Amino acid sequence: MQVLHRSQKHLSAPGLLWREQVQSKGSTLLAQGRRRLQQALPDEWPALKAHWKDFLLSFIKANAGELLQESRPPVAAAVLSERQYDGFRVQNIVFESAPGWQVGLNLFLPLSDGPYVPIVCPCGHGPKWLSDHQIPPQILARHGFAAALFDAPMFGEKESNNNHFIQGSQAAMVGLWSNLFFLLDAMRTADYLETRDDINFARGMGVTGVSGVGFTTHYMEQLDERVKAIAPVCSVHSLQGHIIDGLYTGCPENFMNGQLRAGLDFDDLLCLAAPTPCLIIGGKEDEMFRPERMQQSVDKAKLVYEVESTPDRIALFLDQSPHNYTALMAIETAAWMRRWLCADTSPVEIIEAQLVPDADLNCGTAATTQGIFDFVQHEVERLHQTRSNDVSNEAISKLFDLSLEPPRFEVEDIRAPNDWGYERLGGNGSLKMAVLHGPEIPIPLLELNSPAAPPGTLICFSENNKFDALRQNGGFFGLRHRIITADLRGFGELTPEPVPYDIFGWCGIDRALCDVLSLCGETAIGAQIQDALRVLEWAGDKEAVLYGQGEAALPALFAGVLHPSVTKIVLDSFLCSFEMLATAPSPAWLRYSYIPDVLKHLDLPALLQRSDKQFLLLNPCDGNKHHLDEPAAARLYGSDVAHMTVQCTPARQQAIREWLNRPKSTIQKGET
Repeated sequence: MQVLHRSQKHLSAPGLLWREQVQSKGSTLLAQGRRRLQQALPDEWPALKAHWKDFLLSFIKANAGELLQESRPPVAAAVLSERQYDGFRVQNIVFESAPGWQVGLNLFLPLSDGPYVPIVCPCGHGPKWLSDHQIPPQILARHGFAAALFDAPMFGEKESNNNHFIQGSQAAMVGLWSNLFFLLDAMRTADYLETRDDINFARGMGVTGVSGVGFTTHYMEQLDERVKAIAPVCSVHSLQGHIIDGLYTGCPENFMNGQLRAGLDFDDLLCLAAPTPCLIIGGKEDEMFRPERMQQSVDKAKLVYEVESTPDRIALFLDQSPHNYTALMAIETAAWMRRWLCADTSPVEIIEAQLVPDADLNCGTAATTQGIFDFVQHEVERLHQTRSNDVSNEAISKLFDLSLEPPRFEVEDIRAPNDWGYERLGGNGSLKMAVLHGPEIPIPLLELNSPAAPPGTLICFSENNKFDALRQNGGFFGLRHRIITADLRGFGELTPEPVPYDIFGWCGIDRALCDVLSLCGETAIGAQIQDALRVLEWAGDKEAVLYGQGEAALPALFAGVLHPSVTKIVLDSFLCSFEMLATAPSPAWLRYSYIPDVLKHLDLPALLQRSDKQFLLLNPCDGNKHHLDEPAAARLYGSDVAHMTVQCTPARQQAIREWLNRPKSTIQKGET
């Protein structure tokens, strides 16, 4: 281990530093992907296309279970009602996409006799009876199509238990890509339409959707061979824009873990769509999917369509509108679909759309269908019985993509601004400040030396101000000769500054950073664990005690389990179980704790039970950050674990002091 000492330098804007590093990482991978595409055109494009397609299909196969497989059972549907309006009619239909997962389908049909060419119209962000959701299928029906409209998870009849910003991340914990629930409804809707005599699939089907389900439109084209024309609306954009540059909190179902490592940008889905006819639609007043950025994406895709010898199969239409699906857009979609699905290039009629009453489109499934939350709960129960709970260092390192090599760093000593009380601390020690510089983010830390205290080193990681751990009142002053407290990225001085998007209720800087890191194939907690390992390596104590509090307890725990110098670990007000986080209806923890696939491999009680470290568990918390009572904690962790002590108490300093000062022989099995 090489340690270099520097002085008189300070961290600059530490709250911005991690943000900028994550953005830089995403931008670098994007640039590499763009260069790879440019170099592949024209001769190597088939190989790159096959590589991207293989990545996409492999990801879906690994994260979408068996629900999207080709061997799907027949659809059993019930037609509830039919109502006729001016120029079209609507049938209300109910069927199950999967056991317990119902679809309330509104099938917009022409007044004339069929057969009709089908268009699947998954609903955007809002209930299906909103104007910009129900008007497009109405206009398509009045131009001769059978247009199928249904709610997306989180809205309308699928509002309950489907907050996809929460349940999407919970689904990832059990190894499910939440987009499967969006895609499943679209594919099963097509399965149902194929059973009808009045629907004609001879020339395939079309798909069109706005905003979030614009991505459903793209993925449907990749997964379903029946799709022969698409029209994504207000959804085509490079990841570089609002996701990386703006750190907007996007929808989890639209992100594939590691897709930037594979060089796959959002708008590369347009390239993958070639030679399928694709009309990209946007609004000139859309502040998220900006028209100039959409034009750049279309220009890139046009190069691929030219290589595929189909330059006429891609087009861009921009309406003078904000972020929605307007009637004029729908008319352009109808013309596009008639051209490619009906071989009809005659001008389309400009139609004055009407609004169907909300109640007319309600199929009554809101109280009877399950949600993503229910499927996650079921999967949690299944994995509880089947996972191996391998808690070896190798398994943990693989889960977080960690290096077991000793971390590299430099030490920057920082002189205190006021010498009084720091150098001698009342004749009882000294306080030092330093920064650990390494390959990534600098780690600020404090070291308190108190010769009169019991020997040993206590290393603290907290979600709060790191100085608090050193105080005489409420802190750990005097517990050990040497106390080190440091910030991990995401906490203390390294808490990332929010962005303007965080004004919105679904947005948060922790969520946005985790999204970008996931696209890069990484996790926030993996980086936090590496930070903690760097501090532990710098401390150099052979029998250190580690303390982790609140949101910072998880990375502290995993670092302590991995590092051989740590013999005792104290966790305070910590997440007690990944299962509880995955099954909490409204979880309160930051996104850092939602680890993809974690429940396929281990849960925290098994990790604590099987570790060879000594544990003091103070005030364990469930997924809602509510403290467990002692009987619940005893049930969770077991009653025969000799190296584990569980206490539910507000007197943390006293509890830690007593625990540290007891001989090993006094620690009882299952002590609570």
